[in-house]
Amino acid sequence: MPRITIRFRPTHDYGHHFTHQSVGSNHIRYIHEGSVIRLTSDAPLSYIESEAPFVVTRPLHLVFANSGARPASIFTRSLVVIGIR
Repeated sequence: MPRITIRFRPTHDYGHHFTHQSVGSNHIRYIHEGSVIRLTSDAPLSYIESEAPFVVTRPLHLVFANSGARPASIFTRSLVVIGIR
């Protein structure tokens, strides 16, 4: 079975790391002062948060966006699909 590690380390203001994060049921929010961004995924969030390897048994989806961005805005969202064969 294929194993992957997802390392998601967003930055702001030319390389500064976000100071806080909070985990919801299907997302992780990264917060620093007035900036809030969100990673929404059907992948195991605890593995993403701890950067632990895990077995991929089905396609996974990750959507990275500004928190509060409109769904139709392609300039503020990124979609990653991890598939298996």
